[in-house]
Amino acid sequence: MLIGIHFAGFALAGLLFPYLALFVQNLGVDDPRAVILWAGLLAGVGSAGLAAGTPLWAWLGRRLGLRAMLVRVLVGLAVTALLMAVVTEVWQLLLVRILQGVLGTAGTVVVAMVAGALAHEQRARVLGWLQLAMMAGSVVGPVVGGLVLYWTGFAVLFRLTAGVALAVAVLALLTMPRVDPAPEPEITAEPPAGSAAGDPGALGMAIYFLALQAAAMMSGALLVLYVQDLGAGDAAAPLTGLLIGSTGLLAGLAAPLAGRFRTKLGSAGGMGVTGALAGLLLLAQGLATALGAVWVLRLGQGVATGILRPSAQSGVFRLVEPGRRRRAYGFVAWASTLGSIAGGLLGGVIGAAGGVGMAFSVAGGVLVLGTAAPVALVRLRGGRNRPGG
Repeated sequence: MLIGIHFAGFALAGLLFPYLALFVQNLGVDDPRAVILWAGLLAGVGSAGLAAGTPLWAWLGRRLGLRAMLVRVLVGLAVTALLMAVVTEVWQLLLVRILQGVLGTAGTVVVAMVAGALAHEQRARVLGWLQLAMMAGSVVGPVVGGLVLYWTGFAVLFRLTAGVALAVAVLALLTMPRVDPAPEPEITAEPPAGSAAGDPGALGMAIYFLALQAAAMMSGALLVLYVQDLGAGDAAAPLTGLLIGSTGLLAGLAAPLAGRFRTKLGSAGGMGVTGALAGLLLLAQGLATALGAVWVLRLGQGVATGILRPSAQSGVFRLVEPGRRRRAYGFVAWASTLGSIAGGLLGGVIGAAGGVGMAFSVAGGVLVLGTAAPVALVRLRGGRNRPGG
């Protein structure tokens, strides 16, 4: 059941987020630079709202249980989708996006439920299935969202999102037991403190994830506009969905390589190489003049990212001393959230000033430079990776 909810959560997010820039145009914003700026702002404030709401929901989760938090996320998504269907001004959409962010995402709650409900020996297997569900949802959601938008328009897309979210919420309420959070979660999104910020491995991984999330948000919020500018016209939504879906599919197929060559790819050098490759492919997308070229480059980026993310997730474990890992996980989570906020805002500003292609190229440069951080800092520390513990 949790695996199905995890799939639905990522699919529902994919139904809406990639196409908010087109909705800005529907709300009467005609200036192309203003559309880009609003698209980036909508992405950034959603992440900022998520960061602001996390402490409150963590506190309530310890008192009400994680099932209540999961239902809250799904009902919140349904309500905000219906609110989007009735907004008439772009500033109203901005307020709804902030509310949507504050209400949180289902993915973090599901992972917390696994940590709180399952024995240690069961978690690895279930978390593997959750990773597969996340990949599948991230592929299916944008494809379905793009097709629904192309055939029926935003009104039906918003109602579909709300209906599916409510159905999953009712199913979770009826079938899921109350689950309390694990007493000592492994990852917390708290600001950096103490030894984590001073540890070269933790600092390198924090910069790494900050760059990774910033690049993803800078390009992801503007992708549909880039597809539109490259000649897709009214078919921008379904083509964007197919572009995201095919890239995500290749990322999922490439992910097992990270496990097969864990020692090499999970090292600072391995993460630097795969991150630099993904960044260069993203940078090249910003220079492309044909949709087909962007598609080929993005498929290559999907393969690199599919290898990169699993390796990066094990990076803290491999590059940070055992006694500092818990604090380092919190430091990295904080940096990742900061990257999501900054990425959306910077993408909007850079795209409005120099065009969407420039935003893609800058995002690629950020990824190349940011993913070099673990290599530089580990070598500064002494030139070796720490043992895996």
